[in-house]
Amino acid sequence: MGGDLIEPYRMIECAEGPVLAVLYTCHGVEFIHCYYRKALFDQWGLHCSKPFYRTSEPGCRRSWAESMGKDLFLFYATRLDIVPEEDWMTNVC
Repeated sequence: MGGDLIEPYRMIECAEGPVLAVLYTCHGVEFIHCYYRKALFDQWGLHCSKPFYRTSEPGCRRSWAESMGKDLFLFYATRLDIVPEEDWMTNVC
């Protein structure tokens, strides 16, 4: 067939420091769905490995990273943003 073999997947991974944020828009307002450090994507969607989100105690004086418990698969348009790592992101529960 004579063509070059094209990899079906692409990987994006952040080294220590920044993390990736998955953002979605609802009624014109952008929200953060979750954060992660490594993902695979292709023409069908995005596979986020070990996603997590921010959890705080009721007084909002202490925050930590809460694992979503399973990988996340997104099959709709979404936006990714590289954000600086914050202290709460390293405290995983």
